[in-house]
Amino acid sequence: MVSSEVAAGSYCVGYYSKKKAFKPGQVTGGENCQKHSVGHPRNHTNPGSLRICVYGGVRHTSFSDEPVIDIDELLSADIVLTTYDVLKEDLPHDSERHEGDRRIMRYKKRYPVVPTLLTRVFWWRICLDEAQMVEGNAAAATELALRLHAKHRWCITGTPIQRKLDDLYGLLRFLQSSPFDVLRWWTDVISNPYEKGDVAAMTFTHNFFKQLMWRSSKAHVWDELQLPPQEECVFWLSLSPIEEHFYQRQHETCVDDAREVIEGFKDDVSKKQAADSMSSDTSSGPYITNMEAAKLFNSLLKLRQACCHPQVGSSGLRSLQKSPMTMEEILSVLIGKTKVEGEDALRKLIVALNGLAGIAIIKHDFPGAVSLYKEALDLVEEHSCDFRLDPLLNIHIHYNLAEVLPPTEKSLQQMSVSGSSENLPCGICNIDEKMIMLREEKKGLDVIPV
Repeated sequence: MVSSEVAAGSYCVGYYSKKKAFKPGQVTGGENCQKHSVGHPRNHTNPGSLRICVYGGVRHTSFSDEPVIDIDELLSADIVLTTYDVLKEDLPHDSERHEGDRRIMRYKKRYPVVPTLLTRVFWWRICLDEAQMVEGNAAAATELALRLHAKHRWCITGTPIQRKLDDLYGLLRFLQSSPFDVLRWWTDVISNPYEKGDVAAMTFTHNFFKQLMWRSSKAHVWDELQLPPQEECVFWLSLSPIEEHFYQRQHETCVDDAREVIEGFKDDVSKKQAADSMSSDTSSGPYITNMEAAKLFNSLLKLRQACCHPQVGSSGLRSLQKSPMTMEEILSVLIGKTKVEGEDALRKLIVALNGLAGIAIIKHDFPGAVSLYKEALDLVEEHSCDFRLDPLLNIHIHYNLAEVLPPTEKSLQQMSVSGSSENLPCGICNIDEKMIMLREEKKGLDVIPV
């Protein structure tokens, strides 16, 4: 739980003239939290000693037959319960939202806008249950929560930090913990130095939040909640061959990502040690950035999702149908995906061999070029049953190989007698004919009729 106290003083007196004050307390949470909060206080109080009011919002009462809640009803209640959805819907009804920046409308409004009651009351205490809902700065519920006026502010959450340290800044804004509710102070004093590993900044941050935070462990609420003893049941499950194959592929990706991050971290350590040997400043050490840590966590998330089903998660298999695929369908998808990857790898290898052979021809290393082209043909022949090669690459190999192959004495005599390529092998003749046809078509395209 995170709490803060705001000095009221003349601030409360100034609001009394235009707002009704002083309301004991308000609890804000999700829909399930509201249902739980209605019955939970009554279990610990005498019947009739506690008055609880559920505020449904201006929009809800406008579109229903329920009577509009009067502000006196809020003031007479001990606890007022509402939800984040109500805060979101009441934001357009806040009369002070555009105060001082209201544009002059061409025509008068046809219907009056009913103002929300939440910002018209100076609350004694505001409790935000599941406070991580207001950690973001762009949410409508966050904007209205920041506009509420109160003497005491509490944030109840089990996950104060969901993704990174900056999540705490949203809580400090609601708590009005000056000066760190200002983004510049938060960034320059706490966020940036802490993430860079500054020891002094870490110590200051820990001491600062110790003054605001209080953690309730099971020992504090054991007698109150009557928690049953904890039991642990372990069930070992075996993956099917298809699931195991998919998991192994995800595991290889995870290992590669982890090695990349760790190697980069080792480089940072070595550079830091080299810099420290020349300098006496040891205030900060090497650290893994948030992006690198997120990369590791995302890889682990892929493995956890792969244990459930190959379609779970953003990195899982995709299908046009909404229902989950069967193992046979998953197998066919994996086979097709592997075939595409194999053809892509074969194409890259053949392109590399053809490029090396072309360089050998430029250097007049014709035996080397012939050896490279033959190696490419052997690869194509070896994988012809599984993978298909692009026709242009095949033409490239055969045409250039026919150009650089050393002619035999018999073929030289035939070429000198005929003076044409009629007696050449059938494959080479077909390639020559295709090349001649392509050249003629190109000439036809180059001629522009007048």
